[in-house]
Amino acid sequence: MISHRAFATRLEAQRWAAMARSRALRLAAAFGLAVLIGGLAVPLIGLVLAGSVAVAFWPRTKSPLQLASLTGALLLGFQLVLTHWFFLYIPWFFPFVAFAVLAPAARREPEEAVEPERPVPELVPTG
Repeated sequence: MISHRAFATRLEAQRWAAMARSRALRLAAAFGLAVLIGGLAVPLIGLVLAGSVAVAFWPRTKSPLQLASLTGALLLGFQLVLTHWFFLYIPWFFPFVAFAVLAPAARREPEEAVEPERPVPELVPTG
């Protein structure tokens, strides 16, 4: 038979364990985003990897603005599916995202309108 003291100690240990699990879950929810996405972590990692391969080949020529935005998006994607996330990771993607958001878009110069050639009337002598 279990004594009252042993039962109380066991109950207290279970309470402490439950509290530690909930605290760990809250901490993991703040810093480990993979806990929040659960079973979607592996497909999302695959999606980010497929996106990185796609970005390598498409578009074939990239402007500096496109390169910065795609790099920032890839870094942010990889960091969002990490098992541990920390605010000190922000400097990794922030410069690329800031450049992509704040840089002016390249302006194309309007092409000069080319007038269709009209046949030049010939001068013919009269009279």
